[in-house]
Amino acid sequence: MSPESAKSTTPETSPIQRAKARYFNVDSLLEWATDVLSYQQRQDFSLINPCFCLEQKTLDALAPHLDATTLTQLQSLKNQLYPHKEAFICALQATLSSQEFSVLAPLVIQEADLGRRYFQEKLGWLQEYRTRLEPYTEMLTLVRTLQHQLKHKGLTEHSKTDFIEQIGCQHLSPRLVAFKEKLLYYLELQTAGLPPDQSLLGSSDTIESLFGKYKLFSAKSPLKHMGHLILTLRCHLTTMRYYRLMVVK
Repeated sequence: MSPESAKSTTPETSPIQRAKARYFNVDSLLEWATDVLSYQQRQDFSLINPCFCLEQKTLDALAPHLDATTLTQLQSLKNQLYPHKEAFICALQATLSSQEFSVLAPLVIQEADLGRRYFQEKLGWLQEYRTRLEPYTEMLTLVRTLQHQLKHKGLTEHSKTDFIEQIGCQHLSPRLVAFKEKLLYYLELQTAGLPPDQSLLGSSDTIESLFGKYKLFSAKSPLKHMGHLILTLRCHLTTMRYYRLMVVK
């Protein structure tokens, strides 16, 4: 079997991008990127491809780090496909002296890892974004925390203090501190002048769900425009009960 014919798969398929409102799935993209980088950090790419092989391009990459004698010895392993890491290590031990193996094995094994090579080719670009993931994740956590609060409690005179209590003493970067202040200012602005013990609706989920049901219902009608069928909206807000009428002769 040649290295090209060895089966290769990515550790995780990236989330499908939305055609509209792409920022809505930014959390799934961040989670995916974090999982991929964690997989890379483990340095075990067997889920992608467990095979190992010393191809000519691999030997060329190793050439600056090896002497001519070692390169000649490794030529005997050229283009041989090993089904897993242990088999490749056994072949290396049989080819190199114990001293050469102890010094050179980590580098040779890394370069011959087909799973690692495929990962670097397809997903290696994520490495340069590693330092950016944490602040974006923290920013998203602040947004989701406030979103959950407003959906379940609405806007009240206590919204600002409730949000401060939820985020606690979370350590934030200067950029995120400024972002948090904008969220607090929003709460202060929206709740200014609210009477005590009164709450305002802080989510459009209900109206969006209502129009979603209307669109589903109107799709079955030959009239696609918004006309008289708009009167059916009330039907989606109530529970319809049907009674059997008994006719007494």
